[in-house]
Parts: sequence; C-alpha cells; structure tokens
Amino acid sequence: MNKETIQRVYRVTALITFTAIAFYLFFQISKGGPFRDINPFGEDPYDAIGSMAIQVALLLGILTYARALRLRDEPAQAGKIRLILRGNSLVLLAILVTLIGDGHALVAHPLPPSYWGNVLRVELTLMFLLALIGVMALIAVFRPI
Repeated sequence: MNKETIQRVYRVTALITFTAIAFYLFFQISKGGPFRDINPFGEDPYDAIGSMAIQVALLLGILTYARALRLRDEPAQAGKIRLILRGNSLVLLAILVTLIGDGHALVAHPLPPSYWGNVLRVELTLMFLLALIGVMALIAVFRPI
C-alpha cells in the first residue's frame, strides 16, 4: 500500500472521527438549555437510541482514528485496514440510525415554529450532511482498495 493511499485512509478516518465528536456535541446540546422543552427526540425511545449511539460512535471513532494514526506511522500495519473500514462504517451507521430516528421524531412530533426550533432543525440537517459526506468519502477512499 502506497503512502498516498495511507494518507487518504487517515484523512477519511479523521473526518469520520470529527463527525462522531460533532454528533456527540449535537446530542448533548440538544438535550439541554432552551432545547429541553421543545426537543421531540429528547424523549424515549429516541433518546435511548441516541444515548447508546453517541457512546458507540465516540468510542469506535477514537479507536479507529488510533488505528489509522498507527497505519500512517507504520505502513506495515496495512493488514489492519479492514478494521479501519469496519470501524468507520460502524461509526457512520450509529450516527445515521440515530439521525433517522430523530428525523422520525420530528415528523411524528413537529417542532413549534420558534427560533430554537429552527436552530434544532438546522443542527439536525447539518449533522445529516456531515454524516453523508463521511459516507461518500469512505466509499471514495475504500472502493479502490
């Protein structure tokens, strides 16, 4: 495996780990402050899905990033590239499952028209976009491998 491929794997893993951290922050922020009273996905079962998913996404994101960092420093670790692919895939799956559940909550229990309701919608939309960018980047990097 050449250095350019390893660098691309590292970059996509860094992007997905960043997405996991952003997802964690989105989840925590949406449960507190002005969102607490209007957040339809702050109640179970939506909250239970997100509570488990943030832990899975964050833990796997950090572990996978560590593997990609090691691969970048030691190209002999190329045999573990499948673990990096699987880790990144599971991070994105955990995020997307939660976001789909949150989207369902918004459809089932629409937010009242308000400033904070709009902020919550924008945050959810941006998380969807960030996750989809991660999926497309992962496919683009790992397909040729």
